[in-house]
Amino acid sequence: MTEEMDEESQQMASFLQAVDEQLKELEMQRQVVDQGSRDILTSISTLEKLDAEPANDAGEIPVVMPIGAAAFIRTDIKKPASYIVSIGARYYLEQDFAACKQVLDAQQEKMTKTKELIEQRIKMLVEQAEKVRPALEQRINGGGSDSSANTPQPSRSRAGIPPSSSDDEE
Repeated sequence: MTEEMDEESQQMASFLQAVDEQLKELEMQRQVVDQGSRDILTSISTLEKLDAEPANDAGEIPVVMPIGAAAFIRTDIKKPASYIVSIGARYYLEQDFAACKQVLDAQQEKMTKTKELIEQRIKMLVEQAEKVRPALEQRINGGGSDSSANTPQPSRSRAGIPPSSSDDEE
């Protein structure tokens, strides 16, 4: 019986470790999505400012242009009739302001949905870990009582955790 309980405790500990690893990966993904979202918002804001900027008599608008990581120049550019935005996979689209803004707004919406999915997954994993952790602690601290037999055992497929390469080695 204790051998079976040790194996169950080991499975629970492995489950918690897998959850912890997934939470770290999801947090990194969330940071990437957050950065992408900020980049898109910056692009939208910049395009809006450029489009709203009135041109002088020569059809130019004043801009500050970076010429390196920490150097800038003031110059005038011809008021753009179109803008070029990335549409992914190293493809770009040249359109007027309204069309480019639509593309960027759609990208921003995708980023928002992706972040929501990541946060839902994080919440689900945390909830699963919160169910398993007390049972494992009870087994470790209390030596495992009969009440622990009613504790649901972690299942990778039920938790939505894909099998890892270390599972193949066991």
